[in-house]
Amino acid sequence: MPVAPEHAVRCLKEAGARSVWLIRRPGEGLRTLKMWPLTPAIVFKLILGLAQPQRQVRGARRLTALGLNTPSPVGRWRLTRLPGRLRLTLEMEFIPGPLALEVLADAGKHLTAGLGIAARIGRMTRTMADGGLLHRDLKLSNIVIAEEGDQPTVWLIDPVGVRPMSDRLEALVRMFDRLMVEPLETGIPIPRRAWWEVLRAAVRGLPKADRREVIRRLRSRPRS
Repeated sequence: MPVAPEHAVRCLKEAGARSVWLIRRPGEGLRTLKMWPLTPAIVFKLILGLAQPQRQVRGARRLTALGLNTPSPVGRWRLTRLPGRLRLTLEMEFIPGPLALEVLADAGKHLTAGLGIAARIGRMTRTMADGGLLHRDLKLSNIVIAEEGDQPTVWLIDPVGVRPMSDRLEALVRMFDRLMVEPLETGIPIPRRAWWEVLRAAVRGLPKADRREVIRRLRSRPRS
């Protein structure tokens, strides 16, 4: 197990020396704390402005500028000393709710609600593409469905892969294709109708030739 930070509630994710924690300081609400090991490679990327904490903050800023929901960084990234070595840390707003992977996998039982969420994910994808952005790691486990008021809202919780891209159609194709990878890798089936709803919402309003081109490119991409 990775070394727990102060005020840790539980570890949300671990990938090698990187980890994500849920923390709660006395008198404060829940927050997400992301931690990276301070390696020579990461120091070099920090100098170039390409380290993950820096990309996380930039991605959140870009999504917020388009009116999309994404957790806000709490302050700046910083160096934190833990037993054993220094870590780069970044605190983020914590968004409670189920993952889109769970919601869409259950869409067969709750079709109307599931298709509504699928459409929102499609519109979110289209908003990024229209805004000149590509999310290279857009996957259903990086999308949280939060219950806020009468309607659930869609939150992108990990914007580290957000980057500029001027080709709107290619951005749509690559993001939709990336969304489909995780269910294939995990073996968690998503109803075909939910996928069609994501795609339909993403291409709605495009010229007919552009819609056909998106579908053509998707069909031509290799599948594992």
